[in-house]
Amino acid sequence: PEAAGLHVEAGRRRAAAAELEARERARAGLPERWGPMGPGGAPVQVALLPQSPEFQRVARLFEATCEKRIVAIHRVQHAALWRSYTLYRDFTIAPSNDGDANERQLFHGADRDAISQISTADAAASQCFKWDRITTHASGWGIYFARDAQRSIAQRCGPPDAAGEQRMYLARVAVGSYTFGAQPVSGAPKPTCDVPGRDPAALTLFDTVVDDVRNPSVFVVFRDAAAYPEYVITFR
Repeated sequence: PEAAGLHVEAGRRRAAAAELEARERARAGLPERWGPMGPGGAPVQVALLPQSPEFQRVARLFEATCEKRIVAIHRVQHAALWRSYTLYRDFTIAPSNDGDANERQLFHGADRDAISQISTADAAASQCFKWDRITTHASGWGIYFARDAQRSIAQRCGPPDAAGEQRMYLARVAVGSYTFGAQPVSGAPKPTCDVPGRDPAALTLFDTVVDDVRNPSVFVVFRDAAAYPEYVITFR
């Protein structure tokens, strides 16, 4: 009985410590669900347990459009990148869109070397991580994200590695306002001004271009801070 009591007390202390750490992360502007960071606050990728609700939630989004088998899902914990993203989302995108940043979870294919940048990046620098940019005839040069995982595999994922595995991000993206990417562009275009007497130069830029305004499946943003690489999904 005494040993059992000590075990219960130790469990309570661990739970209390975990709750305290979660509150401290929230006060620091970091997600409460994050776990401990690396030494000195270094960024880490945390492997999610397959039976956890967090793993299952991400897996459902991936499997909704893709039949590939998930090997692992890692949560990316990078404080500098997270703060850079939330500052841009909350103080640049949201204020220019009536307080709504139109945040979405979107997929972005990548290769193994690009994903390894997150763990080796300087913990204090958000500029060390850059999203891959590509150019297409439809929407031009920018950072491409897809609503559907299968679209990201076809568009941007690197080839399978020696183990036959590929990787992609599930990112949080501050989409903001968007327009159709009818012409190749290197930055978000301005809205058309059809109000007599109004200066077109005074209009706010769109934040994003898409493939279909009514039902967008591809989103192109132009700033690294517009997205946070929340999860890395490894699949084959």
